[in-house]
Amino acid sequence: SIIEQFNSFISNLVRVACFTTHPVNKPMWSHYGNLIDGSRTLEHGGICIEYNCGESWRNAGLCPVSYSSDRPSINMIGSDHERLLQLTKAMFFKDPKWGYEDEWRIAAYMEKNAFYPENLEINSRLQFPNCVLSVIFGLNAPDNMIERVGNILNAHGRNVPLKRIVRDSSTQEFVITLI
Repeated sequence: SIIEQFNSFISNLVRVACFTTHPVNKPMWSHYGNLIDGSRTLEHGGICIEYNCGESWRNAGLCPVSYSSDRPSINMIGSDHERLLQLTKAMFFKDPKWGYEDEWRIAAYMEKNAFYPENLEINSRLQFPNCVLSVIFGLNAPDNMIERVGNILNAHGRNVPLKRIVRDSSTQEFVITLI
């Protein structure tokens, strides 16, 4: 019975989207902003997408991560509803040492065997039309990538400002500038 319940429970896949409220956070760029280009990794070479997170995001489940040493537990022999609530709660907890991220998350559950076409833009269960405010390129993002992203946005009729992280010459802090 427990194995049957566990198999039923994992027959769904979980998708988590993570966000921060600090697009110039240096550790965030170091952890998540790398560009992997073939066999090389370019630190601070990736992108950050800036969103306008309105009420529709909250309705979709956007919540701040809780930073706590107390780890939530999941009772695998409890009811399906109880396990789902416990798993959802667990996905919104992190150790306090990660608190500088000021992370927010949306979690979604998808059926394991569902067919999803390659174009997730029309297939995503969560869609927020016209919510992209800008695309922010990392300190070391290559110019050809910036041009390519700009061309893709233009080809789709999206008027999205392109920005870039640069170092302030007097403070050496990261700042965002319009490209």
